[in-house]
Formats: sequence, C-alpha cells, structure tokens
Amino acid sequence: MPRSTRSTYGSPSSTSYGSSYGAYAVANGPRHSAPGPIRKKKHHVVLWIILALLVIIVAVGGFFGLKFYKEAKQVQQHEENALTILSAFQDVKNADSLKTVSDQVPELQDETAAAKKISHGQMWNTLTKAPWVGSDISTLQGMTEVVDSLSQDAIPTYLKTVENLTGSKLSTGNGQLNMQPILAAQKTLPSANKLIDASYTKYKKLATPKINIIKNAYLKGERKLKQVRDTSKDLLGTVNFLPGFLGANGQKTYVIASVTPAESRSSGGLVGSLGSMTTNNGKITMGSFYPNKNFQKLGYPNKTAEAQLLFNQPLHFSFDVRDQDFTPVYATAAAGIQQAWGWAGYTGTTNGVMQIDPVFLQEVNKVSGAITLSNGIKLDGTNTAEYLQSTIYKTVPIYLQDAVFGEVAARSVQNLFSNMGYSKLAQLSKLLPELGKARHFQMTSDDKDTQKYMAENSYTPAPQMSEKNPTIGIYVNQQNASKLDWYTKRTTVVTRSSCNGNGSQTYHVRFSMKNNLTIAERSSLSTYITGYAKLPIGQSTEKVLFYAPAGGSISKFKVSGNGTGATPVAYTLNGQRLFMDVARMDPLETTTYEFDVTTSNKSSEDLEVDQTPTTTTDTGISYNVDACEIKK
Repeated sequence: MPRSTRSTYGSPSSTSYGSSYGAYAVANGPRHSAPGPIRKKKHHVVLWIILALLVIIVAVGGFFGLKFYKEAKQVQQHEENALTILSAFQDVKNADSLKTVSDQVPELQDETAAAKKISHGQMWNTLTKAPWVGSDISTLQGMTEVVDSLSQDAIPTYLKTVENLTGSKLSTGNGQLNMQPILAAQKTLPSANKLIDASYTKYKKLATPKINIIKNAYLKGERKLKQVRDTSKDLLGTVNFLPGFLGANGQKTYVIASVTPAESRSSGGLVGSLGSMTTNNGKITMGSFYPNKNFQKLGYPNKTAEAQLLFNQPLHFSFDVRDQDFTPVYATAAAGIQQAWGWAGYTGTTNGVMQIDPVFLQEVNKVSGAITLSNGIKLDGTNTAEYLQSTIYKTVPIYLQDAVFGEVAARSVQNLFSNMGYSKLAQLSKLLPELGKARHFQMTSDDKDTQKYMAENSYTPAPQMSEKNPTIGIYVNQQNASKLDWYTKRTTVVTRSSCNGNGSQTYHVRFSMKNNLTIAERSSLSTYITGYAKLPIGQSTEKVLFYAPAGGSISKFKVSGNGTGATPVAYTLNGQRLFMDVARMDPLETTTYEFDVTTSNKSSEDLEVDQTPTTTTDTGISYNVDACEIKK
C-alpha cells in the first residue's frame, strides 16, 4: 500500500503526520525533522500536557467541591436546628412553656442567620447560574431567607401577643370569661399572623428542588412552616370568633342542635334534640334541651319540590326537624332548625344555630375534663362518642335517650367555656377548626363579623364554595331507619393525576363504604339499631350525593359492589348540580365508587374532600398529590 494512504497506529498517514507536526512547530518553533519514533514521543508529550491540565482542573474542582460539600452540610445542620426549635412553637400552652420557647428565640435567630450567610456566599451565588443544579441552589437560598425572616420578625411579634394572653386572667369564675385580653389580641395578633402567612406563601412559591437531598429538606421545611402558620392562623381565628360569639357586643342566644352521625344525613345526622345557650359579655347560660318529638308536628322547613324528588325513596324523608341535615348547605339546614325552634316558642329571638355531635362532645371532654351524668355514667375524651352512638341504644330505654343526649351536650359545652385559661384557649383554637373542617361542629350567626369568620373557616360549610380552594363533596344519607352508620366505615383515597396546562388539576377518587355489622350482631341487636323499615334488617342503605368542585367536573364513574347503577344519576338541589346513587350493603359487604375530578383552572390549592361527618375522629380520607405540584 502506498505510504500516503497508510493509517495504522504508530504509523500515521502523511496528512495526519503533517498536521501533528505543524501543531507542534507552532508551539515550539521550527526545527529539523526527526525520525518517526521521535515524532511519536512528541505526540505523547501533548497527551501528557492535556492530562496534566485535566488533573489540575479536577484538583481545583475537587477543592471547591469539597468546600461546597462542607458548607452545604453546615447549612443543613443550621436549618435542622432551627426547625427543631420551631417545633416547640406550637406547643405553647402556658407561661412556663412560653418562657421555654421565648428563651430559645436568640438561638433560633443565630441558626437561621448563619444558614442564610453561608448559603449566600460567592461560590453559592455563582452556582445559581450553573445548568441543572442552579435552580436548586436558588431554592436553597430562598429557604434560608424565609426561615431567617420568620425567626427575626414574625416569631417575636407572635410570642409577644401570646405573652399578653398567658399573663392575663381569662376566666373570672362562675362561667364568666374575661373578654378584654381576647379583644386586645384581636388588635395585635393580625400583624404577626400576616408576617407568618407571608413567609409560608413565599416559601411555597420557591421552585421544588430536583436533587433528592435538597427536595427532602425543602418538603420538611414546608411541613414545619405550615404547622407554624396553622397555629398562628387558628389562634387568630379563635380570638376573632369568641368575642362576637360570646356576646361582647350584647346578648346572644343560640339554638343548640344535637345530632347523631350514627343515622347519617348530608350535613351531619338525624337531629335528636334541641336546646339553647345564651351568652352575654362572656357569661354563658345553658338552657333546657327538648327531644325532637316536640317539634315533629309543628311544620316542615325546607320541604321543596327538588328536595322531595331527591329524597322520596327508599326512605321518604318527612322534612320535619329530624331531617333538616338532608342538605349539605349548612346555612339552609340551620335556618330550618331555627325555624322549627321558633315554631315551638321556647325562647324569644335567637341569633343563630350551633350544631354539635358526639365526636365534638368527646373532643370537648378531652380538653375540659370528664363529666358524670345523672345516671352515674362517666364520659371522657375516649368513650363519649361510642356511648352516644352505640352503647346508649343498647342500655338506655328509647324514651330516655334524648334526655341523655341533652344532658351530655349541656354539661360538655358549659365545661368548655368555663375556667378558661390560655392552655384551654390554645387547645380550643386548634380543636374548633379541625372539628369544623370535619363537620362535627357547624354554626351560623346573625352577627356579620362572626358569620364572615365562620364561613371562611368551614364552620358554615357548603359544597362548591371556592374555585381557588377546590373541594369534592361526598355526602351520605341513611335510608334504613337505623343506627347502622356506626357500623358503616367510609374510606376515600384522592390521587392527583396531572397538573394541566390551563391551570386546572385532575384527580382520581376512590370512595368506599363497608358495612362492618356482623351476622351475629344482626341477629342479636334490636331493630332500633339494625333497621325496622321495609328494607332488609342490617342492610346499610346509603343515598350518596357527589358534588363536583366549583367550576370543575366529575367524570368516568365506575361502581363496584352493590351500587344501583353503573353511573350515578344527575340531580339538582338548591340550584347546584350533583350526582346521586343508592348503595345497599348487607353485613360485611362493600360498595366502591371510582371517578375522575377536574378542578377549575382558577384553583391554586390541592383538592380536598368535604363530607358527611364520620362517627369517629378518623375521617377515612387520604391524599396522594406526588404526581405534580401546584405553583401559583
């Protein structure tokens, strides 16, 4: 083969050889050509030079990489120390625990300031411009900024207000609350809450990191900040709610509706008894309670053509006071209850309705202490709900049951607002929003400021209230005249499928009901519990209403088990569209509904479930939103 075309290792072609030599000559100046083997050696020298440069680059990179690693670990430690201190923030219950938290504020501020300073060094600022990792570094910097701002400004402001409350006497004895410290907190707490809320909002808007170790730190920080935000928000809500509720501006009288979710209705349960409570400048006076039979023949509030069409079978609702919770719009239910009370003529003008159930009473007894009934039964924070929804139907004659319900309600509510101190106020501020969200506590008021607060905080709930904060409504109505909902377990799993380009979100929902009544129980329990209408004994028969979120939709229904149809039927109630089906479950049987939900394109929060209250504190609801994250 001619020399000019050879191209084997160690014997370059003439073209290749010329190119190598030319590059070498430029770098080292002209000289006589050397034999082939010497040229080969010079070629290897070039490779060694390149290798040396790479070693130097790696060494320099290694130095900065090690420096960055060490600093990153320092930032992580400072932030974790800060979050640990913040964890105690929500546990302030008295002056001693407040002092413990307040004493840690300087340490908290030192930790957050150190993390912020390190993460904003020159090397970190440069790395924010690096491809792929840059946005994660920016998020990490943003995290340290938010937590530092929170510790330097918002937390001290909040703790100052709490200090004023813990140092004040909130109860003057004899069922009287001292309203002045609470009214003072109304003026100072909003500024602290605004700072805390702004910090959480700023944190949420940071880009979610891609690198797992930073992402995990981000999510942990988000959870902690949400707890701080919720603690502040709940206390603010309570100090805004209590003065109007407790008659700071004049006497208020409320109808107290005691309901049982053991016989479900959309907004709660069958209304068992009605009573009254009067408040005047913090003084609480409980009135008498009366069984529902006293109201049944007086009239039929909310008995509209739409309602009668929807609830005409299998069980034909009477629409007397017992059935007023058939509507999930609680303001409508409360108006019907208030109307029935007025027809009975027990008191004069009433200013609203407060609806409570056995779960509410149990949680109140957990905060305020046990009560002992006139029959000798002791009820506390562990057994009240079961006693009022199960045991009482087995041990107390039917004609005495409503009196027991009334006694428990009166004593528990009186205890809740008696001997008020900051510890009870703090627990109450956490308890009421949780019970309100789960519909164990619902209320209306003719005081505009009080009602505005209650509407904003789910105390007067309704389906399709907000496109920004979407909810799917799932409401059940027991069609077998029974107490079978004590045995009917509901579970709901909400899984986000996608965050759509137009701003909406799509979710898959799986809703199940299981009748846990056993065959033996069906045979041994009274028909008052297991049902004595035309339906089979022990069959939990639920009329289920599904409401799409405001501005959104429900699609692709699939029913398994004993649902009556493959697709629930469309109805309208109170001007709102819904889907309805009837599920029939004999002992140990299950019915499951699966469907897709798409929110409004104005939604900026994760989808939540608004449902008929359960018979325990367990809502049975779980969420999986890992598919994507909303950033608005």
